[in-house]
Amino acid sequence: NIRFSGGTANPLYYAGNLYVNGEILTDLIVPENIFSLGGWTFVNAVCLKSVTLHENIAGVDREAFDGCVNIESISTVAEFVGTFPKNSLKYATVTNGELKDENTFAGADKLIKADLKGVTFIAEGTFERCASLTQISLDCNALNFSLGKLFGKAEYDNSYAAEQGGEIYYLPVNLNKITVTGGVISDNSFENMKELGSVTLSDVKSIGNRAFAGCAALTAIVIPSTVRSIGDGAFENCSFTETVIPFEVREMGVGAFTNNAGSALFVEGSFNQV
Repeated sequence: NIRFSGGTANPLYYAGNLYVNGEILTDLIVPENIFSLGGWTFVNAVCLKSVTLHENIAGVDREAFDGCVNIESISTVAEFVGTFPKNSLKYATVTNGELKDENTFAGADKLIKADLKGVTFIAEGTFERCASLTQISLDCNALNFSLGKLFGKAEYDNSYAAEQGGEIYYLPVNLNKITVTGGVISDNSFENMKELGSVTLSDVKSIGNRAFAGCAALTAIVIPSTVRSIGDGAFENCSFTETVIPFEVREMGVGAFTNNAGSALFVEGSFNQV
């Protein structure tokens, strides 16, 4: 319940390390009976390595974690992602809400893994210049456009150009693992991601035209039984060795698996439309 009139009013501003019961606090889990964090609550707490906010927290002041430059891991609802410094951020779990700020993670060049499976909207440019990103998990209902729009059109170190839907975007070379949950995968969503080596699909209903076309490093994919349709050229120019089409798939687009040299296609069911 202490409120600080400014950063220097908190003794932690000068101390840098916070001790609880005689032990230095590195991993902060905000208790569920705490519903707000005021300005400068943890100012300059350089001891903090990870922070977890529960889903019912109602307010976090933008200066609550001012100067906490060593935070490597956060778990929070989308609304409060912007309250954390990005200097050392490596792991981010966003449990629900909308990422409306196009610069949410922009410039977080140490970010390795982002789990956004509870997020319902992701702004374009959210991951600009996130050169170290290797894994991303998301709900495809939040991605009704090409993934490249999250990374932007500006080149940066350790990035490569990928054409998606006729536009050129720059993606991190290290981004090789994607998990997609629920709904419809839009046309061109992951097109020409040549470094993408692992894709996990869960509860996906349909896969759009050229959704994974040109993913040359992709050698296998498990198509879940929830999928009902696969679009034109969806997996064209991948490198599958074998693929199983579930019984539940009813529509298969033209050239869905074209130019997967040496691959075997196993079909469990029959199609209403090919």
